Amino acid sequence: MIHIRELADDFYEYDEENYCIKGRSTGKIYTLGDRVNIEVVKADLQKKQLDYRLA
Repeated sequence: MIHIRELADDFYEYDEENYCIKGRSTGKIYTLGDRVNIEVVKADLQKKQLDYRLA
């Protein structure tokens, strides 16, 4: 999962009715299940946790 704070190109708001996030300025919409390209930013082997960002 990519944390919403990693989406730095716009301010995104959650649309609960449509289960998506929408950019205020760009109008870009991300919905659950969208395919995106990602990069691994951090790997914590002890916690077994990965952090991602959009590629």
